[in-house]
Amino acid sequence: MWCNGLDTDEIAVFGRQLTEDPGSGAIRLRTGTRWRHGYAVDAAEGAIEVAGAHFPRTPAVVSDRPAVFGGGDTGPAPGELLLTALAACVTGQFIEHAALRGCVVDELAVVCEGDLDARGVLAPAEVRPGLSAVRITLEVATDDADEAALEALLTEAVRTSPVADTLAAGVALTPGVRATAPEAA
Repeated sequence: MWCNGLDTDEIAVFGRQLTEDPGSGAIRLRTGTRWRHGYAVDAAEGAIEVAGAHFPRTPAVVSDRPAVFGGGDTGPAPGELLLTALAACVTGQFIEHAALRGCVVDELAVVCEGDLDARGVLAPAEVRPGLSAVRITLEVATDDADEAALEALLTEAVRTSPVADTLAAGVALTPGVRATAPEAA
């Protein structure tokens, strides 16, 4: 059965596969960037590995800071990309959970807003450089659910969103560097 552009039978089969073989849900994401100039950065590579199978990806993302912060304003700032990733993930989860419940969504917009103190990027120890709060707001048009049901779907979408979970619970971050020689001109 199809609902909201998703094959709900296929989703159910995948869910059973994950239950029967938990290892089939092991996913590794890889992204890479190349610095262009100033604050401008291009996504340069990507891949997803699912249960040992490798799938190359070709991301098309540019990141830059707004001109007011010294950037060239050629793309969203990294924090905006983070909020976009959250909004996209919650959108996908909301649509999936709605489809699995037979709720046809006619229109859906997700807005994520975040607060940060820019002083943190200048490294004073008493000011965090990251987001201090994030708000998610949905605007949804459907004839198949009342406001209470939509709230429940949003709660489930946020609970099952890998991006929301990562932001809420935190994740171990392991920095490393590999020095290379500059390319000859």
